[in-house]
Amino acid sequence: MGFKFKEKYGNFIGGKFVAPVDGQYFDNISPVNGKVLCQIPRSNEKISN
Repeated sequence: MGFKFKEKYGNFIGGKFVAPVDGQYFDNISPVNGKVLCQIPRSNEKISN
């Protein structure tokens, strides 16, 4: 039994996860087996504004 990842994560800002401003995500690939672990935000400078 391994760690259970959520399907998708947001940016961790102010103590909570928030969706990326542009709504874009990319796959977080395991280096062990090449499988997708989850999706993580494709953030940019807009997140800080």
